[in-house]
Amino acid sequence: MRNAAIYLIVFTLTSLGAHSSHAQIAWEGKLRDAHAKAKQQGKLMLLHFYTDNCIYCDRLEAGAFRSASVSQSINQNFVPVKVHGTKNPKLAEMFKVTKYPTDVIVTTDGKALSHSVSPQQPDRYIAMLAEAQVSFAKTRSTLASAGQTAPPAKAAPANVAPAPAANVAMTATTPTATPSTTMAPNSLPVQIPAPGAVAPSASPAAASSAAPSAVTGTSRQNQFMLPGDATGRVRSASVTKSGSVQASLASARTGSMTLPGDAATKQPTDNATASKTTDAPSKPELAIQGYCAVSVVNRGEWVEGKPELGVIHLGKLYLFADKDSMELFLSDPIPFTPMLNEIDVVRFFEEKKIVPGKREWGVIDPIHNRMFFFADEAAMLHFEKSFDRYLDAAIEVMDQAIEEANPGV
Repeated sequence: MRNAAIYLIVFTLTSLGAHSSHAQIAWEGKLRDAHAKAKQQGKLMLLHFYTDNCIYCDRLEAGAFRSASVSQSINQNFVPVKVHGTKNPKLAEMFKVTKYPTDVIVTTDGKALSHSVSPQQPDRYIAMLAEAQVSFAKTRSTLASAGQTAPPAKAAPANVAPAPAANVAMTATTPTATPSTTMAPNSLPVQIPAPGAVAPSASPAAASSAAPSAVTGTSRQNQFMLPGDATGRVRSASVTKSGSVQASLASARTGSMTLPGDAATKQPTDNATASKTTDAPSKPELAIQGYCAVSVVNRGEWVEGKPELGVIHLGKLYLFADKDSMELFLSDPIPFTPMLNEIDVVRFFEEKKIVPGKREWGVIDPIHNRMFFFADEAAMLHFEKSFDRYLDAAIEVMDQAIEEANPGV
């Protein structure tokens, strides 16, 4: 029921934005002014933290924030204000902001409803807004059912989308927002909960017991999504792999990268392969389904690679959109190589399983700008909510596998 309410709000907000192609977000200049306006209009506050030299801040400005549906959704239901985190370190510390861009949604009485790294896709950004509205409706309904006196109802502005009905937004559980911290009396009139406790870093030897299937809702902590098509969705895809991580990275040495033609003429030399192969070697599997990895990482675009511009790396054939992209990859392939060779890192650490990732469940992490692919949405959401736990562990496993595959290199 909770998800149904979220999707209903997303549909409503998107529909409202379809009629305005040049709408702009009505940012307030000061936090206090935003608070006063939100209180007067009965709206929630949207605090957007950004900083300089932030590639994802720039992408958000050029992408989702130019979307008519996003701007309409914000203007009709929130009072937004931008906060430069570097120039306002006390505010950033107060609101527990450690990554950029970050959005914090609060009520006028100081209750935090959302605290997350900003989603990059317009539809996912709207989903974040909808999640906060559902949480707000649940909180009000919970207070009402507990017999607490609610403040006098204000007439909602004509341009405010109605909140979901109580019987839709209510669930058997209490709101999932983390407890608010108490602020000093002279501080700004909002209080922000600390982000969820960060679990210990995952490692190849010890994985967390949290199961990805426990992830629910559409609240997204770290949404640096891979680019989608015109509709914001990525076409379905699958990857076939078997064996261990070390086996999948057996040809990992950068110095031994070959062009497809060279690889086709070489005969397998190891005993295991020779015993199974009597004719011509099988063709290497396409990496990222044949799309140019450089275009995805550097330009945020799914560009099909050209067959004549190919390089075999980690046992897979990488195709490129142009010679410059291929040369850049050859000079340093690591930034453009999917983590664990497209293996689902959540399934690997949590379940000790080698599960292929899929392109439609792919993200780029905000720390190292590396591609991660997952077997399903649950694993992707789990990663986004606690991605810090997996980054170093995944890099360690990959480096170890490459070292074992290439001793002495």
